[in-house]
Parts: sequence; structure tokens; C-alpha cells
Amino acid sequence: MVDKKPTVYSTDDPTVVAAFLDAQRQLQGFAVMVTVAAQELGKNTGVMRAAGAADGGAGTTIGLAPDNPNDPPTGWVYSRGRKMLRPIRGRAGDAARQWLDDHQPPPGTAVHAILARFGLPLHDLLGDVGDMGCRFSAPTVGHVDGVVWALYQGRPGVWWDMTRTEPSQPWVRRRLSEFYAAEEAATAARGTTVPEPVAP
Repeated sequence: MVDKKPTVYSTDDPTVVAAFLDAQRQLQGFAVMVTVAAQELGKNTGVMRAAGAADGGAGTTIGLAPDNPNDPPTGWVYSRGRKMLRPIRGRAGDAARQWLDDHQPPPGTAVHAILARFGLPLHDLLGDVGDMGCRFSAPTVGHVDGVVWALYQGRPGVWWDMTRTEPSQPWVRRRLSEFYAAEEAATAARGTTVPEPVAP
């Protein structure tokens, strides 16, 4: 049985903090760039992305959110099954497919994969291992006052190797109350909810 209690780790290692902040800056810059590009394309309300939790990636841009499903941009069509705008099949959708290719997150934005290089497991295990009910997700990660925090909803691990369940140095196990205290202090100081979660 997988432990479903939240667990928290943190590090103030300057190399990890710098890598996290750099990835977060790149991810935020990408988000602004792709939002502007979608607005310039018109006839949509923004990009649709698939999460990259399995490999710690920054996700994949897979389509556009429709403004009016019956009036998509040239080269795009509304997919009822996926509830998004996708490139039209064939040559008519070539420009739309190229737009998607040109608006994928760069490798430097894969925050969870970058932190995994420093010993942080990519996943929470949220269900029984070995049965069809095994679920996993990426931890919430954020930065507060020179410390990177990782909040797991279940037991840290990687679904293909259950022997790797604890973060290695420089990560330190922390109490959940410490995480919430850091979050509250940052909220009071900045007026925002911190740690700012990074989507998988």
C-alpha cells in the first residue's frame, strides 16, 4: 500500500536554487511568448498543453482553446473529442502544424526534470503499486526566500523503479507545517500565494 500522506522536502543548495530559478524564468518567458503568439494568430483563447509528468518535461503544446468552434483560424479545425482546435489534416493544416512545432516549450523549462538531476524524485505515488489503480503525479515545487520546496501528495518515487523513493542530498525532509509556515510568510510579505506551483 502506498502512503498517501503529504511529504515535504527542501534545499537551500545555491546550485539547485539557481537552476530552479533559471528554469522558472524560462518557463514564464515561454508562457508570455506563446500567449502573445496565440493572440496574434487570433480566433482562439490561448494554447492547450499536455502535462509532462511522466518524464519531468515541460509538457507539449497540443492545440488551441477555441474562441468560436465554428470559426477557427485558417488551417485549424475544432476537434469535438478533444474540445480544442487542431491542425486540419493534409496540406491545408501544414502551417498550423508548423505553428505548433514552433511553439513547444524549450528544454530549459522542464523544471521537474532539472530538479531530478539534483536527486529529487519526479513523482508522487498515489495508488497501490502493481495493480491497475496505481496513479502518479509530479510534486508541487516552488521557491521561497532562497529555499526550493517540494510537496508530494503521496510517497516520492518513480513508477518504474520503486527502490528510488527518497530524495538524495541536498534535499532534506521537512514537516508539512514548515512548508505551510513558509507559504504563509511569503504570502504575507508579497501578497501572493507561494511557493508558486510549477505545472508538470
